Amino acid sequence: MTQASAQILTGSIGGAVTDSSGASVAEAKVTVKGPSLIGGARTVTSDANGTYRFLELPPGTYTVTFEKTGFKTFTSQGIVINSGVQVTTNARLDLGNVSETVTVEAQAATIDVEHVTSQNVAGEAIKEGIPNGRSPWAIANTVSTIVATGSGVGNGPVDVGGSNGMQQVSLVAHGSNGSADQKFVIDGVSVNWPGGGGGATLLYYDVGMFAEVNYLTGALPADVSQGGVYMNMVTKSGGNEIHGSVFLNGASQSMQTNNVGPALANKLYANIPASVRSKIDFANVIPGNPMAETYDFNGDVGGAIIKNKLWWFTSWRLWTFNNLVAGAFNLDGTQALNDNKIANEMGKFDYQANEKNKLSLMYFRNQKNRYHRRLQGSFGDNTTAVLQNQPGYETDIKWIYTPSPRWVVESGFALTAGKTPYRYQNDVPPGAISVFDTATSTLYNAAQYNYINPVYRGALDIFASYFTGNWGGAHNIKFGLQQSRDGFEQKYAVNGDLQGVLVNGVPTTATIFNTPLNIQKNNLNVTGLYIEDTWTILKRLTLNYGLRWERWNGWIPSESSPAGTFVGARSYQQIQGPDWNNWTPRFGFAWDVTGKQKTVIKGSVSRYMQGEGMNLLTAVNPLLFGSGSVPWSCNLGPSCITNGPQPSQLDLSKFTGFTNLNVSLDPNLKRPYSWEESFGVQQELPQNVILSVMAWHRGTFNQIGEENVLVPRSDYTPVTIKDPLSGGPLVVYNQLASTRGQIKNLITNSSALNNDYRGLEVQFSRRMNRNWMMFGGLTWSRNRGGFFGDVNSAGPLSLAADLNNPNYDFNRLGLLSTDVPLVFKMGGTYDLPWHLVFSTNFQHATGFPLYAGYTVTSAILGQTLTQNSQTIYVAPSGFQRLPSWNVWDVRFSRIFKIRERYSFEPEFNIYNLNNSSAVQGVNQSVNAGSLFLNPTSVLPPRLFEVGLRILF
Repeated sequence: MTQASAQILTGSIGGAVTDSSGASVAEAKVTVKGPSLIGGARTVTSDANGTYRFLELPPGTYTVTFEKTGFKTFTSQGIVINSGVQVTTNARLDLGNVSETVTVEAQAATIDVEHVTSQNVAGEAIKEGIPNGRSPWAIANTVSTIVATGSGVGNGPVDVGGSNGMQQVSLVAHGSNGSADQKFVIDGVSVNWPGGGGGATLLYYDVGMFAEVNYLTGALPADVSQGGVYMNMVTKSGGNEIHGSVFLNGASQSMQTNNVGPALANKLYANIPASVRSKIDFANVIPGNPMAETYDFNGDVGGAIIKNKLWWFTSWRLWTFNNLVAGAFNLDGTQALNDNKIANEMGKFDYQANEKNKLSLMYFRNQKNRYHRRLQGSFGDNTTAVLQNQPGYETDIKWIYTPSPRWVVESGFALTAGKTPYRYQNDVPPGAISVFDTATSTLYNAAQYNYINPVYRGALDIFASYFTGNWGGAHNIKFGLQQSRDGFEQKYAVNGDLQGVLVNGVPTTATIFNTPLNIQKNNLNVTGLYIEDTWTILKRLTLNYGLRWERWNGWIPSESSPAGTFVGARSYQQIQGPDWNNWTPRFGFAWDVTGKQKTVIKGSVSRYMQGEGMNLLTAVNPLLFGSGSVPWSCNLGPSCITNGPQPSQLDLSKFTGFTNLNVSLDPNLKRPYSWEESFGVQQELPQNVILSVMAWHRGTFNQIGEENVLVPRSDYTPVTIKDPLSGGPLVVYNQLASTRGQIKNLITNSSALNNDYRGLEVQFSRRMNRNWMMFGGLTWSRNRGGFFGDVNSAGPLSLAADLNNPNYDFNRLGLLSTDVPLVFKMGGTYDLPWHLVFSTNFQHATGFPLYAGYTVTSAILGQTLTQNSQTIYVAPSGFQRLPSWNVWDVRFSRIFKIRERYSFEPEFNIYNLNNSSAVQGVNQSVNAGSLFLNPTSVLPPRLFEVGLRILF
């Protein structure tokens, strides 16, 4: 995996032309050619200092030729360009006839001696040549600087053969915020889903449509907004000849082993309520998180309509990964099936109008289907799961204008749109009312609600780049405009506008909702202006500096919704959200110590504004989905469940109002930001290995939480009870009875939520040379701060932790849920004799920190608890951890070639070769008694998979 630095979409080749004495050679003719250049070869001349540069080179392999009258021609071939990479290619011309040619092969090792951005480029050798789950998240798991978090499809963030391809996980780097500081970009234009913290994606991608996937993780330039994981996916293009590929692989349920022994199985089964265990035929239950079926069909082909003028490319993919859900069962006792399918189609045209103008047009369609997604309860039939049949689209148009060899102007616009639905199943009878048993975790009749989330994003990116070698050194100046407009809508409908609640089959309460909500609206404009320069002084010291201004402006348009069973018709005028204007400077340096591109010392200081999505707007939107609880009395036996709560059975006099609806934004609310610093060295070692050692620090400030302004800290009184873990005293704060039900929440900044990250990274890489390549790294880190209560928190409670409630001060400061002290990853490929190929991918990480949540009630307190229940964290975050884990994947393949144009490569993959059953989730509620810290999920088992790759 290449370690390089940033130009986001394309790469460049530059350097100096000298004679045998080392003097600069001006006016040398320099020509670059390669199959990725649609318009054919490009030519520039060296300036008075002998410097030259080719800008905007698509990823590919190039040859550079240097010519000057009175000198021998010099040719450097096999230069590999990735997006975001500046390759330095110097030429020393010897005296002689121009017809004489000196040819050299480019070195496999390439250190970018100009840029400081931490970037890992996954080209074909990584994304297709290494065993992985063939999703951007699975490929990201091969990068040692990235930590994946979240539950995926329910078995944790570790991907085993594509196990998490159907549900994205969050990616963090250097203490970034996974829900906010994650950016998805196709060909340089953002395609993020605008919901939540803004750090997720609407689309699930066809990996085959990409030439490479680039992960930028630190010291980001000014043309990138926030710091974190910036994932740029560069699409393939056609060519003058027709080329393509077909990929097929798959496995059945029988092609895996069991990684859960009897002792661990019993622990997993212990999570099932005792009252329903008799319904389960454990003899036919496969414990853990096994796969039920997987297959992946992916094909692409491209060529030319007019050679060197008009190219075309298309790609398509059909992918399924079904798994049995740990701890989830149908009402007949059989295991619940999580069945999924993703279908993609993509088409692209590249048109070289003339020498100076190029136009590209791309269309991508994604259909993600999770047919039976279980959002509530461990027991229930397929009718109680939601249907997520989610369409998504992207259209991208890009124009590149090159008025001269030193100027490039590029304009791009992308429109992303789609819907995220959680629908009632098609076979749910009209009007069927959902009923949920909290004691047995059983859901009846239908899902809790029907939900549709239409979204769109229009993103414009315009920039100009200029290169000169005459202003006290070489300058590569870039300045531009980025503009996006997001729309985010939500529709909720609930049959009967309520859900019945049982306890061991006995009706107790009904949860009533303020539905229908049709339609909640939220809008966001983000504008960015930036300028940056890469200034090389005396050919050995390069300064990277830039400045970015960004405006974040959100608002809630006027909206209305009709009356429901428990709420009247509503209509609201436009509400203005935050309107932030911020400046973020970036600075870095790269010092080529010897001038031979072998040893480079790098450092950086960067300020980033934290990414923000629609969460701040939806939190204060008056059409927020709200609920309340009322008593439900029913003595009609089974029909209570069949029919659900009826209006005559409810005691509405006990209704105190819908929750979550009295929330406002602090008028002085500020945007969160962070400062990041790095320092280290890159060194070329023998055998063309590049070693990088970097230290990183990141401090995050102005984090956003919530406080109830009607109940200040002085309105709480201390009560001492017994600590359930230590047995010692535990102070609980009881809200004054006179303030019961008084809620007016203010979203505001708090220093109590700030974070601090410190890490040391060692990375190594070697491009394919002499039959082998490798990549990997080792990261030591610590990530500490307010681990709950942040609006974008990956930990518990999020906005629910009132900053005025002193109970939440207890153990608030601790290790963040993304703290992983040690990560080691390594992969590689070795070409064996007889066209056999061996490749491998190994990952190790310390387990995530655990917390101990204790819910105090009136019965535990020994007196009336005004707030009804109160969660307290009775141990510091990280008092224990999930177990460390190791996953080792291997592949064996054999290449068969026919006439050099066709190749067939059957492959055999083994995922989780070591058959690890490392626990990925536990019960963190102290109230669970003997089930506290009991395992709830484990890694998927060893999987055998067969495949075939055809290239033509």
